[in-house]
Amino acid sequence: MKFSGIEDFKKGQFSYDVGGGKIASLDVAAAFPNVAALNEIEIGALHFAVKTAARNSRASIKPDQIEEAFKAVTDRFAAWLKGAWRAASESTGESRTSILARAVAEVMEITVEEAAEQISAMIETAVDAAGLSTDEDADKVKIRKIGTDIRDQLKKACAKVYARMQAEEAVKRAEAVQNAQAPEGQKSLKELMQAPSA
Repeated sequence: MKFSGIEDFKKGQFSYDVGGGKIASLDVAAAFPNVAALNEIEIGALHFAVKTAARNSRASIKPDQIEEAFKAVTDRFAAWLKGAWRAASESTGESRTSILARAVAEVMEITVEEAAEQISAMIETAVDAAGLSTDEDADKVKIRKIGTDIRDQLKKACAKVYARMQAEEAVKRAEAVQNAQAPEGQKSLKELMQAPSA
């Protein structure tokens, strides 16, 4: 897998070699009409976001399934050109800071980023299999339920680690509340936040 560089991106082109001689291309200027007005940092951030989204679009596809991967990436690019920005993995994606992602990462001995991507890919695959679309309001409740069901299954699969991390988070929150208490005679942070403004 190889992505075109930032210099090509600045010129309005982006390509992704998915393997087997298959190269998916995106007309950057057509997908992002305001790209010419972006500064260096913004262009760099957009280039990274496009690379990440392209890679994630094939997250649930095996490495040797080149045709399927190529179709997934080109479909993603085509959707951008039509103004459809959200994919199932984005609307039902797993946060890289969630307890579940961290628990799955520990159990499977992978990075948290990899765990979050795998959870998102599982949900996206299930949503696609159900024939649902994140662009359809009528499907959103069903999509949320799919995400909830899959996450619940994963929580059960790594129950001990998940419970331990939940407890650790609870301790951190308790300590944060305790540390927010001011010395005797002074208002605590909570009291200051609740005090009416003058």
